[in-house]
Order: sequence, then C-alpha cells, then structure tokens
Amino acid sequence: MEKTNTKYTYLKAFIAGFFIYLVGILPILFLTGGINMYDGDYNVQMIPFWKHIANNYQNEIPYFDWKTDLGLNYIGSYSFYGLTSPFTLILSLFPMRIIPYALNFVNAAKFGLAALGASIYCNRYLNKDKSVFICGILYAFSGIQLYCMVTHFADSIALFPFLLFSIDELIYNRRSGLFAFCTALCAFTNYFFFWAEFVFIFIYFVVKVCTKEYKINIKLFVKLVFESVIGTLMSFVILLPTLFTILNNSRASKQIFNVNLLSYEESGTLWRVFSSIFFIPDFCGMGVIFSNEQLDLAGVSLYIPLFFFIGVIYIIRKERKKWYSLLVGICAVFASIPLLNSIFVMFNQNYYARWFFMPILVMIMMTGKLIDEFESADIRKELKVTAICMGLFVIYGIYILTVRNSIKSQALKTYFISSMILSVISLAMIYSIRYTKKNGRINISHLPAISMCFSCAGVILCSVMVITSNNYSMVSDYLEQEYNEGTPVDINDNEFFRTSTEENNFSNTTMNWGYPTIDAFHSMISGTETEFYSLVGLYRESNGLLTQEDYPINSFLSVKYDLYYNALLAGGVEVDPEDVAFNKVGFEMKDVQNRYIIYENTAFIPMGFTYDYYLNVNEFTPLLVNDADTDVSVAFGNLSEDTDDKNLIDKERNEKLLLKAIWLDDKQIAKYSNILTALPDDLKNDTSDKTYFADCEKRRKNAASSFVPNNNGFSSKIHLNRDNLVFYSVPYDDGFTAYVDGEEVDIEKVFGGLSAIYVASGDHTIEFVYTVKGLKTGVIISLVSLCVFIAYIALNFHRNYKINFRKIIS
Repeated sequence: MEKTNTKYTYLKAFIAGFFIYLVGILPILFLTGGINMYDGDYNVQMIPFWKHIANNYQNEIPYFDWKTDLGLNYIGSYSFYGLTSPFTLILSLFPMRIIPYALNFVNAAKFGLAALGASIYCNRYLNKDKSVFICGILYAFSGIQLYCMVTHFADSIALFPFLLFSIDELIYNRRSGLFAFCTALCAFTNYFFFWAEFVFIFIYFVVKVCTKEYKINIKLFVKLVFESVIGTLMSFVILLPTLFTILNNSRASKQIFNVNLLSYEESGTLWRVFSSIFFIPDFCGMGVIFSNEQLDLAGVSLYIPLFFFIGVIYIIRKERKKWYSLLVGICAVFASIPLLNSIFVMFNQNYYARWFFMPILVMIMMTGKLIDEFESADIRKELKVTAICMGLFVIYGIYILTVRNSIKSQALKTYFISSMILSVISLAMIYSIRYTKKNGRINISHLPAISMCFSCAGVILCSVMVITSNNYSMVSDYLEQEYNEGTPVDINDNEFFRTSTEENNFSNTTMNWGYPTIDAFHSMISGTETEFYSLVGLYRESNGLLTQEDYPINSFLSVKYDLYYNALLAGGVEVDPEDVAFNKVGFEMKDVQNRYIIYENTAFIPMGFTYDYYLNVNEFTPLLVNDADTDVSVAFGNLSEDTDDKNLIDKERNEKLLLKAIWLDDKQIAKYSNILTALPDDLKNDTSDKTYFADCEKRRKNAASSFVPNNNGFSSKIHLNRDNLVFYSVPYDDGFTAYVDGEEVDIEKVFGGLSAIYVASGDHTIEFVYTVKGLKTGVIISLVSLCVFIAYIALNFHRNYKINFRKIIS
C-alpha cells in the first residue's frame, strides 16, 4: 500500500510494539504469577530502585539517601537510573504493591513508543505505509532493545527516534520548539545516553550538511544552536547535580587515555561486533562467540529482525553517496577505533556499545527503503553475502559448543542454537518472499505480519532462556527471596542500623523493606567510599563483594542485622533455621520470618564513636584494580593464603585495625596529636577475635547516645569525657556541612574516604546538613530557560499565525 492513512499506521505500530512485548514475556509471567522476574540487573537493581524512587515521589524526595549503601547524593546518583524519566514518573503514580505488576505495562509502553517513534522518523524517507510500520517494529525489537529490554536504558532507546525526528522537523519544515523540547526530554530521561545522543546528533547534522541534504543558512543555524542550548539548560536541574556526582565516581574516572587508543586489546572485539548482526543478542554477562567479560557486558548488538543488514548493503550499493550511506560508514569507523568509540561513553576506559541503537535506527530506515521496492529489488548478492557470513559464524559457533565445549550452561547452549535456527529461517523467509510466486502462500503482502512474528520470536527466546537458565531453575525461590512470600521483613528496632545480605545474591533486597544495606549494587556510589574500601583491601565499584569473613567491617559500618535467605536444598528439602550453615562471627539468630532468618550482630557499634589511637593512613596501600599487574583474585578481595607475594593486601587484618584506631593523614596527625596517640605495635599486631570483640566494646562505650537520619543529613547527640574526633561511617562529601551545637566545624576525611569532626568534651548536639551541589543553581537555570523557551514558542506562534495579542487582551 502507498501512504493512505499514516496516522493509522502510527497507531498500529504502537499497539503492535506494546503487545508483542507482553506476548513475548508470557512464559515468565505464567511461572511467576504476573511479575516479570527477568534476570540479573532487572531483579537486583531495576525493581528495587524503581520501587525506591516511586516511594520517595509519593512521600518525600531526599537530598541524602540513607537507604542506598553507606548513603549517597540521591538526585545526582539516581538520575542514572531514570529518576526523572517520564516512564519512572508514570510508574510512581501506582500504589507500591502494584508496581511490580505495573512494570510489565510500563515496559511494554516503551516498546510501543519505540515502534511509534521509529515509524514517525522513517516516514519522511519512505513511500509506503507498510514500510513505515515494519520499520517501527524492527527498531522496537532490534538487538540492542532486546539486550536492554528491561533496564532503564530502554527509556532512552524508546525516545531517541523523536529526537532525530525533531531536528529534521526544525531543518526541513522550520518547526520551532520541538527539538528543544525533545532535547530536554532526553536529558531528563538519562544523562549518560543524552551525551551519546548529543555526539550522534552532531555527526548526523555534519553529514547531512556536507551531503547537502540539509539546506542551512545563518538564521537557521542560530535557531538550531539556540534550541540545542535552551533544551539542555532546561534540564540543568538534573544535569548539574549529576555532573558533580559523576566527577566523584570511580567508574567515571577510568579514562580511555590509559589504554590503547587505536586498536582493541581484545582481538575478538570487532568480530563480536560483526557477528552481532546475524543473531539475537547474548544475555548480559553471558556470551558464546568471541566472549570475554567486558564484551559480555558491553551491549554489543547490530541485529535487525528478519532483514539483518540486507537492506543496508542494498541501499549502500545503490546509493553510496547519500547521507545515510555515509553516516553508517562513519559509525562503523567510530565503532572500530577505541578512542572514537569512547566518545559516546564520555571517554570511559570500559568498552561499551550501547550507543549502537542510534545508527541502527538509520540502518532500519535504509531497510525500509528496500521494503518500498521489495518486489522489484534484486537482492541476490546481499542474500549470498549474508548467507556466507552467517554460515561461517554458525560453523564457528558449533565448533565452540562441541569441539571446545567451553559453554557449560545448557540453557545458554539451547539459546544460541535457537538463535542460529531463527536466523537461518529468517534468511530463508526473505528469499521465499522475494523470489517465489506472488500468489504463493507466503508473499509480500504478509511481510508486516511476518516481521511481527520474527520480532516476537526474539522476545520469546529471551524469555525461555531466562526460565531455563540455571539461576532461574526455581522461580519460586527468586520470588520469595525478593518478596519473602509477600510479607515484608519487619525488624522491631528504633535505633539506626544497617543490614547485610552477603549470601543472598540479591544485593538490594532490603531496599524493598526500607532498611539500609552495605551490600548495595549501585553504579553511582560515592568515589570516596570506593577509596575507603580500596585502602582496606576490598574491591568496591558498583557492587559490594563482602562475605561472611568480612564480619569486622560489618561492626565498623554499624551493621546490626544480617538477613539470610533460607533457600531450598537440591531436591526441595527445606533446612531448619538452626541447621543453616551461617558462620558469621559475632552474629546470633534473633528471628525467623517466612523464608528469612534474621541474625543480630552482638558486636554492633552505633553510629558516631571515638578512638584513643590513630594510624597513619599512608601505611595502607590502595588496591589498584586498574593496574594491569593486579591479580584478578586480589581485585575482588579474595586473597590466596598460599601465595608468596608479600605485596598482597591483608584485608582481614586491615578490617580489624578499623576498630582499633582512626586512620589519619600526616596533616591530621600533626593537627590532632594532642588528643590522640599512635597505636602501639603490640595492639596493632593483636588481631584475634577476642581482641576484636573487646575493641568493639570500647567503641560502643564511647558511641553517640542518639543518631537520627533525615532527608538532608542527620543529627546526633554525644557525651565526651575529653576532646576527641567523633567518627561517622558516612562517605566524605563536600555537600555536607557539620555543626556542633549550632557552630559550623570542619569535616575531616578519615579512613581514606569517611567522615569525622572535632568535638570538645561535654554534652553536644551534632548535625550534618547535606546540600546537593549544583541543585540550587540548576533550578534557577532551568526555570529561567523554561521561561525563555515559553516566550520563544509564543513569539514563533505569533509570527506563524499572526495573532494580535493586543486585540485579544483588550
């Protein structure tokens, strides 16, 4: 069909994208009773985080968040997880108990909007409604969408086509305001992808200008720059606090300039990128062809359902001088060179390919051009090239699965074999539709339905992979671990405390019940917290890897309870609580609530305590995980007892030293040597458990009598017999201002990244007040920019429609 009812096509694209996703996840929903317990980060991060954000929207938004790890800048940190994404805001309208179920429909809406946006964008360049509809479906269920299916990244992928459409509208049709609005919307949705979108839009614009696709003049260029700037400035309320946060994040500090800039050190990187064209994506953290740890986490996928890159090759061969052919070639160069690829991820050292969704949209538009003329297009060459490349990768994949037998997971083997079968059938289907008789059972008129079927097949394969994988063999355990049979764990304790859940493999579980935990899995923890863990000898980046052997640091960080999930043994035999193999020193069983056993730390130390001795922080060697010579086992805090390397960090000893003395730098030692003395060697060398308990008791005797956290810091009361430093296990952050009895005092950075203040003898009230750095300035900039934007829209509206405002007012 030619274009006869494009608006109806848009509606069909949205509805199709929405329901294809829901149909695809039905295998999971059937087993879970309606909660999409997908896998990995979705279960551990997305569900708890979105519930946490929704709860704060429904109650009060904190400046400093005590529920996440040791505490962090809530606005600056959760902006990475869609704090101001429109999808998160919609989700926050639901009652808390409904959110796990509502997530299915909010996620489905992302796929519907992705299909809608891609259809709207591609419509400008295509001739048939059928092609427009198919392009929407192909984008919504492209490889990168399947990879990011249930993460916060899907928000940006869904909205990106509208951004690309808006710049086209500004240049082609002189439509004012839409590009600025979409720019602000994308910035609010996710700053990380917004940066990548900015880079891509710049390349997109330059390519279109150089190929004379865009007819640009000074006036129009100024208008484009203005809308880019005003759209970005309107989002400064979230961007500015985020900027200060990421500058203090350890992952952001790993720059590409520390490694090879021109070629990938992993030889299989480009082969992995090329192979991703032909198969649905590997699961996050799992790979078959050209697999390594970083590639498996990088989001590598250029997969386009049913068509692969047949349409791209065909259009490039036919129209190699067009802007889209040049743009795809430039993106291929960027993907091939580490330095250029890193531009899309803020020059980060870690390899990421999640920006591929942007060139994929253009590639899908090119595929739509092939569909426009599918009945007459000669694609034999493209089919041959695709068949040869796919065949080679299939052979290599079979070799890995059989001869090398390096993939032990049966579910992953089945998933990859199924994806190969799906790809082969797709290729055969394209050939059949193009080169069989028009009146055959399968012909060109069935192409939209076939595209939907193969797109849905990709989602279903991902769902089946989830429910057959080893870590999903007991769906009920997943649900019970996350929700404790629908009953929140209730700890009747009014004192502030933190929890630990080391053995659960669900790092953020206690966030569901409102308890702070030191086992948070969060990508935006404070950089000073990372420094602290590094000095102790523990690797801490986005996920804590503490074990039961790390009991001393539990007491140091005011962990009072360990929530241990009582899982079923193989064969379905439940273990009685008293028989659970829980051997954490100093923890005793207190209560059993459904599937959780609550253990209490007998060596618990309340927040805010003092020391008699100090240690020089320079005695402790930071754990340098970026060092190429660092052993992987050391980087993850697992030190081998039989190693001969004397330079390895003794983290067990360091953890117990945390309870003996406060760690100060040279300047602080000189400043406070009149109230603290150096830790004697005999005490330093005594790290027995008996002494550990004695040290905890000493810290507890001199602890604050009260510690009350609030949404912008905390207040505490303490009695001191002498002048001393009062330590709080709160990450050192220049957003904090400390007050003792209303008088401002300096905050000292101790233990490499935590906080302490000087307090004189006597009874005192201590307050830490947190200010989100950049928030006030960001609010002012956003409000002023919004006013300018409204005036800009009104002025353009007046010019376009020649409205006499004076007459209206009179």
